[in-house]
Amino acid sequence: MEQFFVGFETLAKLYGSLAEANMFFYRNHEDVDNFRNLIEQRAMVIEDTEVIFSELKSKFFDKFGEENITHANLIDFIYAVVEKIPETADYAKQVTDSLRELVETNKLVEKKVASFQEKLKTEVGKVRQTSKSLTGYRQLETYGSCFINKIK
Repeated sequence: MEQFFVGFETLAKLYGSLAEANMFFYRNHEDVDNFRNLIEQRAMVIEDTEVIFSELKSKFFDKFGEENITHANLIDFIYAVVEKIPETADYAKQVTDSLRELVETNKLVEKKVASFQEKLKTEVGKVRQTSKSLTGYRQLETYGSCFINKIK
């Protein structure tokens, strides 16, 4: 039973750390590098949560022998554990609360990235406009500099 307490507590902390990282990005950063860092952190944490989740499922199967739980998603699994081990209810609530917070902060990050995309589109449009004026300025000769040739 101790494994489920520790497992749920760890999952809650990991999902909570993702929510905190989302809020930090939402409040402080608006560039591609910071978004890339957020995504990389997310990938590592999700990998950790998947390992913990699979370990918890195998322990649950070993203890209760319910084979259908091995294919359950996280929420269904949490409900099954709470049903069999009612003492885990508080820890399960921590996990569901942290997941709820993660979903809410994901929406904020999505809005931030959408506004970031609009800014990028505007900047790309400006670059395209300035590059259009440069297309007519080509060298007649394939050697030398276009600036030097214009001075001569």
